Amino acid sequence: MLLGTIGSPVLADDPSALVHQQTQESAAIPADAGSLTREQNPKTGDVTITFDTGVALDQAELGRLVGETQAKNDRLSDTFKQDFEAHKLDIPHNGTDQWVDFDGTLTATPTGISITIPSADVRAEASWWQSIVATVAGVATNLVVRTLCIGLQPEWVIACAAIGAFTGGMVRGTILQGFDGTLKDGKAWANTLISSLALAVGAAAWEAGVNVWARDTLPGILQAIGNAVVNLSRSMANWLGEQWSALVRTTGEAIRDFARYVADAARNFEVVPSNVQPPPPGKPGGPAGELREARMRELQQQLEAAMRQQGAAPTG
Repeated sequence: MLLGTIGSPVLADDPSALVHQQTQESAAIPADAGSLTREQNPKTGDVTITFDTGVALDQAELGRLVGETQAKNDRLSDTFKQDFEAHKLDIPHNGTDQWVDFDGTLTATPTGISITIPSADVRAEASWWQSIVATVAGVATNLVVRTLCIGLQPEWVIACAAIGAFTGGMVRGTILQGFDGTLKDGKAWANTLISSLALAVGAAAWEAGVNVWARDTLPGILQAIGNAVVNLSRSMANWLGEQWSALVRTTGEAIRDFARYVADAARNFEVVPSNVQPPPPGKPGGPAGELREARMRELQQQLEAAMRQQGAAPTG
């Protein structure tokens, strides 16, 4: 069985059909979609950062998630911090590295998310803006991914929360890496992300449709995030300088590449079937059976390693 699952999501009669329907309709994010904009109110000094996916999102579900997130703590950033801390990935700048606290108002838009930070919490330092841009992009990714995931299968609420948080954490970490010049090949991190998602939802849900969603829909969301970061870099030169603008553009391009790696990782990822046991050593099955047993042991070890990276103990 797949280790460390979160609950046991109830599956629809044909969840794979729902995946394909969502991929073709509500989650068909255009290749050039996505923007991340920053506006400062000249009278109040409040700053609003908006992520726009370019496609219509389920307003009832997105509004529910926004309201739930806003009400969870007195200070908005505390809720974000808790989500990132609970869903760390084995990548540089995971969790809440380089964190800054802030209050604010979270708002659902027809095609995305906006966060308004009051002037009292706004700082002029480049390091503050770097953390804010990374955090807002990660949070926006989290909420958009959750909205689309729940649209696929409402019963997967708990699993979708983990999928959104892991993906948002990956985006935040990647952007911080871009700022400090440590970006590297994202292929290994794509495998880490997909392994974490599979562990979060469980083998049954993964094989019944989440794998297809991760392969066909999630990359489009990441592509939109990458586009948004690239578009943001064009305006950053005016308020953070050319150097930071160039780093942010490189980061956006890396996230777009990462989207392709995620599709490949989801396509190639295997899980140990819950209803199949490997043949005992030396029993019928011959070389092919022994090879299959070795492969299953390897997969089990990979899953246990992924759980240890997340700080959770395998459940057997």
